Amino acid sequence: MQRERNLVRRPRIQRVFGKDSNNKASISVFYNMDETFRTMCSSKVYFGKHVTLRYRTRRTGFYCGYANLLGGRTSQTLQDMTGGVGQNFRISEHDPHVMFQTVNSSISRSTLLAASIRTEQRSPVRLRNGLVTQHAYSVTGLARVRTRTGEVPLIRLRNPWGKGEWNGPWSDRSWEWDSLPERDQELLSVRIRNDGEFWMSFEDFLRHFTFLDLLHVGPDDWMLEPALHSKRPWRAVLARRRWRVGFNAGGGPQCKETTAMNPQFRVHIAKNGAKKCHVVVSILQYYSLGPQNAEQTKRSPLLPLGFTVYEVPPNVSRINTNFVLTHQALDVVLHSPIREAVIFFTLPPGDFVIMPFTVQPNLETKFLLRIFTDEVSNIWEVNDENVICRELTFTYNTDVMTLQNDFPILNKMMHKIPTEIDALMLQKILRTSWRSLNLLCEKPSLELCRNLIMLRDPMITGKISRNELPGLIYTLQYWRTAFAKQDSSNRGKTSSFNFRNLLWDAGVTVSNKVLECAVLRFTKNSVLTSEAYLMALVKLYLAHERFTTVEKKMKENGMTLEEMILLTVYS
Repeated sequence: MQRERNLVRRPRIQRVFGKDSNNKASISVFYNMDETFRTMCSSKVYFGKHVTLRYRTRRTGFYCGYANLLGGRTSQTLQDMTGGVGQNFRISEHDPHVMFQTVNSSISRSTLLAASIRTEQRSPVRLRNGLVTQHAYSVTGLARVRTRTGEVPLIRLRNPWGKGEWNGPWSDRSWEWDSLPERDQELLSVRIRNDGEFWMSFEDFLRHFTFLDLLHVGPDDWMLEPALHSKRPWRAVLARRRWRVGFNAGGGPQCKETTAMNPQFRVHIAKNGAKKCHVVVSILQYYSLGPQNAEQTKRSPLLPLGFTVYEVPPNVSRINTNFVLTHQALDVVLHSPIREAVIFFTLPPGDFVIMPFTVQPNLETKFLLRIFTDEVSNIWEVNDENVICRELTFTYNTDVMTLQNDFPILNKMMHKIPTEIDALMLQKILRTSWRSLNLLCEKPSLELCRNLIMLRDPMITGKISRNELPGLIYTLQYWRTAFAKQDSSNRGKTSSFNFRNLLWDAGVTVSNKVLECAVLRFTKNSVLTSEAYLMALVKLYLAHERFTTVEKKMKENGMTLEEMILLTVYS
């Protein structure tokens, strides 16, 4: 009883159950996608021996019914309570050396470990060796002892019930234990502080236990929990993102042409630091907790997901399709539909890119990416600056005579072109010459012509000078050439996944957020038409020009509301 009361007074447990145990209604805190959710329990359930019952009641309400908890893992329970990164191993599927290294590298850090024996029988059963099935044992330590036959690795476990201990080799009163020198017995006995705690060989542990669950606790919670201060904290970086159709939902490695469009996160491990860095990568996708109302009776489907890890040269900022086709990934992790995909691995000093993905392309869902490292490292999302790398050819010294010499077809119509050109006249000019001059992939719409006029109409007259026509013609020709690189079928359409490359070929770079906005605004069903591409370029050039105007205005006399409205409407 006293031991349980001490447990629930810990800061993290108090955050789950609330500090006041005697209120008729109190609030519990759980975690979903690293966000806190509070549930209210109206029953008067006291702390102490009923704390497990109280937690079960609260968590059942949190998941909208006990049926939604069936088949859950220990790591999921710990994750709901702490918000940490949960990892689950089926012991029989992994090499014994890998399992030992995993436990050995985790036990000294702020990681909670639990092991269990799963059987087809759902109720707990006490086995002849003393262990209990369907029950979580906490892993509390590792040791190596020397015997006559060599060195033996031992693992220390604890049954929170205080009973159900292992009675096989290396247990209390076993001949293996009695054969140890007194000094080793004293050292190992001192490390066993509670009833229900015992030693067993790591070999027997692998033979009898079926699952190992790890819960990596983040640095913020490490600071709140004094019991973890003896362990090394993790360094953590997190990012809340989403896969969006036609933008960054590029699919898995089998999608060679689009997988590089997935979000990319750079990891830099300095060469003057440690020789190796332990890394935990977690992708937690959004999941509903159960029926929210009578109409919603099914959970949101979980998507199969994973991630790839590439080693990259320092001068490569973003992985592109060509890089994927010519380089082998260091690791590819694929998972069946599961709420969280986690991997624990070791990286040497260098530069790496971690790229999460849904196995199939064009699947949308929110996700939380968390990267834990035990050494100093720099981690950031690969992103581009919003920059105009190539100014418009309006600024070039071209005149109407030069244009006539380059494009003889315009000679026949130059005498008909007025000194000032509005959108209708521009549409007429372009519709007459769009194919012969190789300016467009299709006849221009009036809306496109209006936007082209805006490029050189700062006074908002709705017209441009005839002298601006040469620059406009050369600009359209350049943009048409850039679009043709991604339009192999010559149909005036291309995949929206090519949007970033198309902008780059036109001399424009955009950030991830701006590109996402452009995909939403200018594409349909993951298809980008040539006219929509031109509209996007016009908007981007106008945005840079307007920003320069606003910045200059603010430095001088400020900007009025009317001026801001005019810049917004006429763009």
